[in-house]
Amino acid sequence: MAPAELPEPFSYRMTFLNGDSADVAYTREDMENGRSIPMPQKRKADCVPLDPEWDAWLAYDTQKAAELHYARQDAEQEGWLDKAVRHVINKCISQEDRRRILLEDDVDAIMEAALVPEVTHEMLRDVISRKYRASFDGENVVDALEALPSGSGEVRIIRLWERELQMKLGKSLEEYGMLPASERADMLVAMKLPEWMSALESEKMRRERR
Repeated sequence: MAPAELPEPFSYRMTFLNGDSADVAYTREDMENGRSIPMPQKRKADCVPLDPEWDAWLAYDTQKAAELHYARQDAEQEGWLDKAVRHVINKCISQEDRRRILLEDDVDAIMEAALVPEVTHEMLRDVISRKYRASFDGENVVDALEALPSGSGEVRIIRLWERELQMKLGKSLEEYGMLPASERADMLVAMKLPEWMSALESEKMRRERR
């Protein structure tokens, strides 16, 4: 099925005092970080252009239009995700296995596996070396981590880190899955790098005490 289109930010036309005009983006971050604009008390029909009350109505209308724009985007994305999951279940999972899909967690697991590209070790290595220029004893931090003793257990550690990041961001699986893998890799490194460096230093001290 066709992928969901990349959501476009809301934009509006701003006219400057010299008569020039330009399209200005009003992003989700602008909307979430800005204060909520109350509805002006004076009726819009009674306002005169360029008066403070007129400007207040412009700001209010712009914010409400942006809220509607992003609400529609969210609804469209959720609808696409629902269709994608149903497509995966109907086309890629055997009838016998479909009977085992009983809980919402089962559907989430399918969605996570099918729709959320996993961050790779290579992505983490690239972010660490390119953006943070971090190393441990001359070695890329990811490579140094992989050399640590892992014991007898086995776990998909990057998937575990991603789940931790998802919960820290307070995003649903659908919202988290919309983030590009490269962006998630960047956030993972920012979140985990101090912990990784501490673990490597502790292991080094443990070895030196032997």
